[in-house]
Order: sequence, then structure tokens, then C-alpha cells
Amino acid sequence: MFLPDIVTNNLQVHPIAFPFSIDRGDILMRFAMPYGFTILFFCLLLTVSVLLVSPAASGSVTLPPAAGFADMIELVKPAVVHLSVKKTSDEQGNNDTTNQEFFNDQLMREFFGEQTKQAPKRPTKPQASYARGSGIVISRDGYILTNAHVVAKAKQVTAIFSDRRSMPAKIVGVDPLSDLALLHVHSNHLVAADLGNSSTLRAGDWAIAIGAPLEHVQTVTAGIISAVGRHSLGITDYENFIQTDAAINPGNSGGPLVDAQGKVIGVNTAFLAQTGGYSGIGFAVPINMAKIVAEQLKENGKVVRGWLGAALKDADPKTNAKQGHGNALVHAVTPHSPAQRAGLRQGDLIVAIDGAAIVGAFDVRNRVALTRPSTTMHIRLLRDGKARSITVRVGEYPRKQ
Repeated sequence: MFLPDIVTNNLQVHPIAFPFSIDRGDILMRFAMPYGFTILFFCLLLTVSVLLVSPAASGSVTLPPAAGFADMIELVKPAVVHLSVKKTSDEQGNNDTTNQEFFNDQLMREFFGEQTKQAPKRPTKPQASYARGSGIVISRDGYILTNAHVVAKAKQVTAIFSDRRSMPAKIVGVDPLSDLALLHVHSNHLVAADLGNSSTLRAGDWAIAIGAPLEHVQTVTAGIISAVGRHSLGITDYENFIQTDAAINPGNSGGPLVDAQGKVIGVNTAFLAQTGGYSGIGFAVPINMAKIVAEQLKENGKVVRGWLGAALKDADPKTNAKQGHGNALVHAVTPHSPAQRAGLRQGDLIVAIDGAAIVGAFDVRNRVALTRPSTTMHIRLLRDGKARSITVRVGEYPRKQ
């Protein structure tokens, strides 16, 4: 046992020469009586101290199970589908998509010049091509969440489940601005994924990606959350990505990123690489954003976004440091917009929405966009150094999506 070993190791035994003859039992009793209870008390005190300061006992540290994540993965896999998407090429000529992507790649154009912008063509008829991706079953009655780019220009979509069943899938709605799409298959007995809460994620949390990279279905890769709130990447119009080093490759798109408990925290969407392969920098749409988009796609077949009517930019670092968090500076206000009607002015510094501190200009834009039109929003701001609060009735995004 651990504690007796410590006590034994700390005890030092020395031979003692007694000047007179004495019974050994008497020696033991003389030693045990004054010190026995002290030793026992010390052992108990040390045991309690170890338990109190133990991170595991306090719940402050979550360790992976000794057997890994195998049991959890077995529960999640039935909710992960492989998508086979039949498309028709829009271009006459060579339909070899591998060569086409090679010649159209930005790095290739920069290296060889703009003459390589289009791949060599042969005068043939348009032919069917196939794309592969992944999806997440989000309800027992057949709704599947995936990326918009997976099903873009699709003529036919087939969902293949972990038990090798395949079903035709109908596209319910597509939202290119968030790169999300909702599909539906005719079934009322599917295993649905457990959707988590992406707002509580922190760098260092466990992250496990499941999907069909390079057509290797039901592949599992594990890593951590590298960062949250990634934006200005040019991947989508509305960005608030989870960054992870769990391997994400072509074919993972639309599949789940789950936490250590098996709850879906994101939709795997993209990765950064200079060579076209995994580089340890992958991105997933937070599940909280995906749930709102999926709900609107189910109801309307499209996403109706909220609109404020104010051009925003990030405040300078000194201002952010003073406030203790990010802020958004109002750069301009659109005439006759919800922002103008609420009294928002150029130069105002937005610090919180509905009582929650903001991260930056992108955060305000995302929150407003995911708010249903006609919803009342409370904005806390600073104007000329003085705190103010205004109430805005969110409008509908006016531009065609």
C-alpha cells in the first residue's frame, strides 16, 4: 500500500545496546504505547491530505480513460454517415477532377503563371463525377447535418451508415455563408448524435474527429482543441471556427468533432496545408452555430439572418486591454437601419450584447446574424467614455444570400 510504504521508508531503525537485561515484549509495549497512536494519526492525516489536494478528486482535471476512447466511439459511430454525392460536370472536356484541381490550384498558378489557369480539355460531353464526404445524424427521424460544399451542385446524394445500409438523401436546405447543409432520409429509427455545447470549449480540451477521409469510412483521429474563435480565414462569410490538431483530411468534411464524452462539438469543415494533406491545423464549425442554422434550414429551407446596419471593426489593443476583453468599434451606420433607429452612432464602442461580453467585431456580426429578425437585442456600449445601453429591434438581412 502507498501510505504504509511512505511511513516505513521514513522510519529509521537503529540497534540499541541495553545496559541491562529486559524482556522483549516489555520493550515492544514501552515503544508502542507512547508512539503508536501518533503514527496512526499521522497516517490518517497524510491520507486525507493527499485526497484533498488531488486534482482528480477535486474534478479540476479530466483524464482520458485508461482504455482510450473505444467504448465512447462505438456509441457515436452509428450517428456518422458516409456521403456519396453524384454531380454533373459543368465544363466540356476533360472531367478528370484530380488534374483540374491541380492546374486550378492557386499555388500552381503562381508558380507556372496564369496560362495554367485551366486544365487541358478534350472535346467530350459532360460526364458524371462523384464527391465524398461525411455527415452527422442529428435526429432519429432522418435529418443529417453536413457541409454545404459536400453537396454543392449535387444531382444525387446517398447516405451510407456504419452498418453498411445505404439510403437516398434529399437536400432540405443549403447555407453557403456558413458552409452547412441539411439532408433528410426516410427513416424513423436512426441513432442520433448527442449534440454538445461549444460555448464552453477551451484550448487543451480533447477533440476526436470521425469521418471518411480519403474514402476510409469510420476513421477516428484524436487530438485537442488548439484554439477557439478563429475567424478572418476566408473559408466562409460567418466564421467562428474551432481549431484542432485532430487529423482532418478530404472526406472528413461534414463529419463530427466530438469531445471526450462523445458529444458533438463541431462540424469538421476545412484544414490548412501547403502540400494538400494534413498539417495539424483543422477547423470545425461550432455546433452551437450549426444547430441554429440546421433549425432554420428545417423550417424554411434557408437561413434568414438578422441585420444591424452598422459597419464594425476591432477596437485598438489598448482599449481591449483596458476593458479586459475584445470590443467592436462602430465605423459607420447605415441610414434607416435598425442601428440608426436605435441611436447607435459612429465612434460608439460595443462591449456587450444581452449581458454577455463580446470578443470582437466578428463576434457581434455572428451574434446578430444568428438572431431572428424582429428580436429585441440589448447592447451595452461606451460613448465618449461613458457607459450607455440601447435596445435594438433586429432587422432582416437585406441582401440576396
